[in-house]
Amino acid sequence: MREAVLETGETLSGFVEDAVRRNVEFRYAQKAFIERGLASGASARKSGKYIPTAAVLGKLARRLDKARRGRSVAP
Repeated sequence: MREAVLETGETLSGFVEDAVRRNVEFRYAQKAFIERGLASGASARKSGKYIPTAAVLGKLARRLDKARRGRSVAP
């Protein structure tokens, strides 16, 4: 039953090993992301320099628009 999700030639143990590796990689990336965010917050508190919300949201909106335009171009 559950073996139906396995690719041709893939073993259950190989599938589980791959899932564990991906989860470990994700957790390392997640931990690094959180650490960078905490360090950035500490730096801002220490310096008293903050980036206004409108500036951050504006930059994100421009990046999103650029990504959307890049995706809509026909090959």
